[in-house]
Amino acid sequence: MNFSLENIRPNVRALAEKLSAKSFISKFYLAGGTAIALFFNHRRSDDLDFFSEKMFKGVALINNLKKTGKFETLKTDENTLIGKLNGVKSLAYFNDAEYDEMPEMYIDIKWREVKNFFLKQKLVLAKKFFGI
Repeated sequence: MNFSLENIRPNVRALAEKLSAKSFISKFYLAGGTAIALFFNHRRSDDLDFFSEKMFKGVALINNLKKTGKFETLKTDENTLIGKLNGVKSLAYFNDAEYDEMPEMYIDIKWREVKNFFLKQKLVLAKKFFGI
């Protein structure tokens, strides 16, 4: 599978690169449509969705984002933050999937296998695109 940044808008890519240099972002990983678009090159990406395996404080994250650029809060909830950073819609979200029921699967796979796959891919993508 080839990764391509061609379908990521230049301003979104620049913001992702800027965020990758910030220590606070290390608690999050890129997920959602942009992460999938890097794999499948199936659509243009206009936003950044970040997820965390750990709960986070919205106020601290907002302060860090404001130090990074122009940040506008669109919605906050417990462990969820939606906003625009330098005009790019961004989402930070925590969901403890360990407590969610396993969805109906069409292939024989266990949750641990799914989780391990994405944990490995997170490291591969971070090294490939951000030199982390």
